[in-house]
Amino acid sequence: MIPKYKLRNNYEIPAIGLGTWQLKGEKCINTIKLALEIGYRHIDTAEIYENEKEIGKAIKDFPRSEIFITSKVSGDHLKFQDVIKSCELSLKNLNTNYLDLYLIHWPNPLISLRETFKAIKKLHNEGKIISFGVSNFDIKLLKKALEIEEIPICVNQVEFHPYF
Repeated sequence: MIPKYKLRNNYEIPAIGLGTWQLKGEKCINTIKLALEIGYRHIDTAEIYENEKEIGKAIKDFPRSEIFITSKVSGDHLKFQDVIKSCELSLKNLNTNYLDLYLIHWPNPLISLRETFKAIKKLHNEGKIISFGVSNFDIKLLKKALEIEEIPICVNQVEFHPYF
């Protein structure tokens, strides 16, 4: 069994997740199904990966309460209404009514974090997202985000692998 870690909001996240960047079509569906069969419970995707529909198909016969789904809103969609629309489209594509974790994929200096955070809070209050986080934020921006957060920032996902 994969261990879990408690987030700032006391929700638990599996320590190991399956990233789905560059997975498409049947390969994506089959990979997700196999991952679930062998014990993975955390699936990480993003609207810009364009594979949420495939993931939705792959998880449809698996108990939703046993899967931790992370998705990300594009840095181009951080205005209030765009965040709402992006999340709702991700939910539709994934065939689920909530995300365990929703991240800002990339910061966008042209859009106010306060505006984005208000949309995130609305999604959280409506039960569409349980946890919220950021991705690719440097320390300076993360500190700023923590000062103005509307709900707890639970994750700062950073790129980390042997080639980086």
